[in-house]
Amino acid sequence: MITSNNTAVRNDRFIDVDVALIGVGIGGVAALQALLEKGLRVAAFEEYAWIGGQVSSQALCVLDEFHDPVSEKTGYSRRYHAFRESLRDFYRKNFRLSKGGAAQLYFNPGNAMNSFMVAEPHVAHQVLREKFAPYEESGQLRLFCGWVAASVRRDGHRLLSVTCRNLQKPSETVEARARFFLDGTEAGDLYPLIPVSFRLGADGREAFDEPHAEPEANPQGIQSSTVCFAVEYVPGGDFRIPRPADYDEWEHACGPFRLDAPGASREEPSLMFRRKLGRNGRMVPPAFYYRCVIDRRNFDDPKRPFSRAIINCACNDFALEPMVGGLPTHLVYERAKALSTAYFYWLQNHAPRDDGKGVGYPELRLCPEITGTPDGMAMAPYIREGRRLCACTTILEQDIARANQTGARARHYDDSVGLGGFIIDVHKRCLARSVFSGGVTTNPYQIPLSALVSTELENFAVAGKCIGTTQITNGAYRLHNIEWAIGEAAGELAAFCLSRSGASGFPLTGRALFDYQRELIRQGVPVFWYDDLPLDHPAFEAIQLFSVRRIWPADPSHLRADAQHSVARSLKSVETFFQNLAALGADPGDIPEITLVCHGTRKEDLLVRMLRHLDDNGWPDAAFGDTGTLRTAGASEAGIPEALA
Repeated sequence: MITSNNTAVRNDRFIDVDVALIGVGIGGVAALQALLEKGLRVAAFEEYAWIGGQVSSQALCVLDEFHDPVSEKTGYSRRYHAFRESLRDFYRKNFRLSKGGAAQLYFNPGNAMNSFMVAEPHVAHQVLREKFAPYEESGQLRLFCGWVAASVRRDGHRLLSVTCRNLQKPSETVEARARFFLDGTEAGDLYPLIPVSFRLGADGREAFDEPHAEPEANPQGIQSSTVCFAVEYVPGGDFRIPRPADYDEWEHACGPFRLDAPGASREEPSLMFRRKLGRNGRMVPPAFYYRCVIDRRNFDDPKRPFSRAIINCACNDFALEPMVGGLPTHLVYERAKALSTAYFYWLQNHAPRDDGKGVGYPELRLCPEITGTPDGMAMAPYIREGRRLCACTTILEQDIARANQTGARARHYDDSVGLGGFIIDVHKRCLARSVFSGGVTTNPYQIPLSALVSTELENFAVAGKCIGTTQITNGAYRLHNIEWAIGEAAGELAAFCLSRSGASGFPLTGRALFDYQRELIRQGVPVFWYDDLPLDHPAFEAIQLFSVRRIWPADPSHLRADAQHSVARSLKSVETFFQNLAALGADPGDIPEITLVCHGTRKEDLLVRMLRHLDDNGWPDAAFGDTGTLRTAGASEAGIPEALA
């Protein structure tokens, strides 16, 4: 395994780079990849020994992509897809799969019930370090693990430098001087240092009138955090740990403990290894396979003889103290870890056995070899909610909740830089009697660029979950693939801004936004929701670009692009498309005439030809402005405008 080596930088007092990245979680990883591929010099500082955040140091490489329409081909970017495939490749190359494992179309090492793709956390860390190793060796990347931000120098709306310190040697510091700065931390650690305005905890109903907001604002009412842990089930083994001295305290404060998985409850807990039918007729999945990262049935290899799982459930959700904004994080982490230890003791000694013969699973073994810690507990807490930037745009519950939508998609953002698809998942809050916790169904939604930046700064963006959400919508924007999308957009944003000589500000509108979004799309980032438009589709760029600019009238009743449909089958949409081009002042040449005569032309061919035509002959200025008044699908009843007939 490749390990961090900071010996080469211990004498550096200053580093001059293009971009300084503070926090290399899953969003920071995505930002880093985008920046390095653009040839930029980066100094990256990560608090923990492992980079990757959720997938590594937090021991939660159980990618939260279970909810449709996110799939193997849609809903996330080309780079994220490559990361997922690199995890699969690790197992294919290093282990012998069983016939059942090898027969899977999309190999999932753990067959986890809530994830299309999982991996052991040390594997994710190794894959990521190997990806960035060439950049470290060349000097393009300076990566500091075990470092945190200590202070910031600022001049008006611009950041000048960030000074970071070594956690092992606090007197050792490095000042990173850069042209652009990104915060990829789990809790928005740079915000109070800059300082830049942020929100913390419950917003209160009066702030945004969200249906599920708490009645009153409460900065300490932050959602629970979790110290995950890794276990292996070894039939016949006995790995019982000593009874924690504070076990009774934790069971009283956070219990009664139970076997837990989605669909289970205090009244009707899960079984450990077998599913069961609940009293309402719904399936209650087994607790072990909720976040199983190794299913032994997938392997025929002595190196993976037993099944392994990550434990992150309601029973080790820690809500007694906020992980952010209260006591020092390391102290709260120790308390949260004590809760997880108590729960593990309960699993080994008191969990009801599936066969009804006694209690306890002493066969469960903690797995320090995959968490990078001595005890099998994650080295970092999973922080669901940190500080939230007071951004140019704040995403509200009403913008994405299905109850507030009239079509298949959530609110359209002209400055979309990525996609998300998950419920609004709100966990219990610290130091508060929460009015609401649970899930709110959403429509597939977008990530607006304006939620990543603030009016207070012109060379700073967020590369993680701490964007301009409310406490409620944070529950839909903290998942693995969404945090990656945020980080990737932030990395591309930094590169775009630094490439514009003489220009200042963010590309939030106009030609700058058009060019930035197009670069994202060309890099394989979807910005408009279609569930049948894979990243490698030859019309991906054309369909994405025309749709996000509202020039192509996407059908609001479903998520399909139906790219192979003929003009004859899609005549209303084609007519509206030509009307919108006319309204923008575009010269479409003879494409409308050819298209309407040749009804066999497919939508994908039409849009690619029109994109190339406009690139060759010039886009009208109106295409870069506000296109919110253009016609939508089904709006046309009058046929083709005379000027285009």
